[in-house]
Amino acid sequence: MEQDMASNPVSCSNCGTENPPGQDFCTECDQPLTASADEGLRENQEAQDQGGVIGGDAVGLGGDATPLTSDVGTTDEEIRPLA
Repeated sequence: MEQDMASNPVSCSNCGTENPPGQDFCTECDQPLTASADEGLRENQEAQDQGGVIGGDAVGLGGDATPLTSDVGTTDEEIRPLA
């Protein structure tokens, strides 16, 4: 009888910790345990390297979207509590 791989504990190749089935990252050292978790880390790192955008476009905005700006002034202004 073939066992379901999803129900077997997974040993971390980095630290050797036995992790519960279905775990994407090691509970001890946070290293990825699955190919999809590893790919997700690489995609996140690439996005950060590009200034926090994915594929050169801010998530949910068109390529011609106007960059967001602040309308509250500069940080030199006094901050007061709301009355």
